[in-house]
Amino acid sequence: MLRLPAQLAAILALLFVIVVLSFSFYAAPFPVVFRQAMYYFVALVSGHVMSTLTEKRERMLFLQRRLLVSAKKSAEEALEKVEEARREKERLIAAINHDLRQPMTAAVMHLDVLQRNVERRDFVGVADQSRKARAAIDLLGGSLDHVLNAADDERALDNFHLEHVDISLVLRTLLDTYSPQAERLGLRCRIRLPAGPLFVVSNRQSLFRVLGNLVTNALKFTPASVDGTNGVLITASVRGGACRIEVIDTGIGISSEKIDEIWLPYHQLNSNQQDRMNGLGLGLFLVRRIVDRLPGHQITVRSRLGRGTRFTVTIPCGGISNDSVDAVKSAVEPHLDEAALEPLSGAYVLLLEDDREARVAICELLEEWGVIVASGSNMESLKASHDEAERMVDAIVSDYSLQSGLNGLDAFDTIDAWLGYSPKRVLITGEDLTDTAQILASPSLTVLRKPFSPSALAGHLLAAVESSRRLEAS
Repeated sequence: MLRLPAQLAAILALLFVIVVLSFSFYAAPFPVVFRQAMYYFVALVSGHVMSTLTEKRERMLFLQRRLLVSAKKSAEEALEKVEEARREKERLIAAINHDLRQPMTAAVMHLDVLQRNVERRDFVGVADQSRKARAAIDLLGGSLDHVLNAADDERALDNFHLEHVDISLVLRTLLDTYSPQAERLGLRCRIRLPAGPLFVVSNRQSLFRVLGNLVTNALKFTPASVDGTNGVLITASVRGGACRIEVIDTGIGISSEKIDEIWLPYHQLNSNQQDRMNGLGLGLFLVRRIVDRLPGHQITVRSRLGRGTRFTVTIPCGGISNDSVDAVKSAVEPHLDEAALEPLSGAYVLLLEDDREARVAICELLEEWGVIVASGSNMESLKASHDEAERMVDAIVSDYSLQSGLNGLDAFDTIDAWLGYSPKRVLITGEDLTDTAQILASPSLTVLRKPFSPSALAGHLLAAVESSRRLEAS
C-alpha cells in the first residue's frame, strides 16, 4: 500500500474498512465494532500520511535521477562538442599550413632566381622574377584569407565581391606559381589560353583559391612518366555564353562509385595504385563550398580510374565591351608608373602603426613615392613626430588594432582634435568592418583590407591628396 499513489491507497483502505465494519456489525457487539473502527481509522490516517510522504520522496528521487541523467548527458554532449571543436581547430590550422606551403615555396624559389639575376645584372630576368614572386605572395595572402573564410559555416554571400576578372592573367599566375612544384615532381604544368581577351564575373581571390586547389590536387595524384609527358593542363574556353575552365590531369583517376566522396571534408579516398601524400581532405571540400557561394558558378568532375581526371569550372562571362578592356585590365592588374605617382610627391601623411616591421615597410614605400611621413607606434610618439613638421596633413593612415586597447577609429578622432580639422583617413585592418556604424557615418574614411597591394594604398592616398589640394585651392 505504501508504494501506491496516496489517493489510490486512501480509497482502497477506506473501502477495506467499510467492508470489514459491515461484517463486524453482524458478528460482534457494538463496543468491539467501535474499537475495530477506531483501529482502522488510525491505521487509515497513518497509512495515508505515510503513503503521501513516501510518494513525495519517491517523486523527488525520481526527478533527481532524471535531472542527474539529463545533466550527465548534457555534460557528455558539451564535452564532445568541445573535443570536436578542438579537433576541428587542429585540422583547420593544419589545412592552412598545408595550403600555404605551395605559394610560399614558389615565392622563395622566384626570389632565389631573382637574386641570381641581380648578381648577373640580368635586369629583364629581375623584372620577370619580381613579377612572379609578387604574384606568389599575393596568392599567399589571398589563400590565407579565403581558407579561413571558406571554412566558416556562417560565411555570407555578400562578402564575395564580384568583379571583372581577366582569365588569362589568372591562368598565367597559376602557371608561374605551380610550375616549380610540377618540375620538382617530374611533371608538366601547361595552360591553353583563349585567342582574345576573356573576362568573367567572379571574385579574383576566390577563383585563385578554387583553381589553385584543383591544380595542387592534380599534381598530388599524378605520377611522373618516363617520357615526361604526364602532368596538368589548364584550359579556358567559351561555350554557351559561359566560360569553362578545365583542369585536366593524367593521374590515377577516381572510380565512378567513389566520385561523390571527393567533396566530403576530411576524407581521403583509399587507392592502392599510388602512395598518396598526406593530406587532410579539405581542398575539394573548400573548393565546392566557394563555388556554391559564387553566383552562377558550377563545378563538375569526370574521371576514369587509371586514366586521369577532368574538373570543369563554369563561370558567367563578363558583359564588357572592347572599348573598356583596357580599363578593366588596369583595375585587375593596376600599374603605377612615375607619372601616376607624381601627385604624391611632397604630400604629408601621418602613419600610426604599432608593429615596427610593418611601420618601417610602409614608411619606406611612401618615401619611395616622395611622400613626407611622420610616423609613430603610439599616439604620443606620433604627436611628437608631427609637432616637429608643422605642416598641413594630407592624409592619416592607421592600423585598426593598436596597443593599450586603442583602435584606429578612436585614434582618428584624437588626431582630429589635435589638428583642428579632419584630413582623409585610411584604416588598415584584417577584419571585416564594412557594417561598422562609425565607418558608415564617416565619408572621409576608407578601409584597406590586409593583405593589400601598394597600388591600393597609393590609390587611396592619391584621392586624399587630390581632395586636400582642392580644399587648399578654395
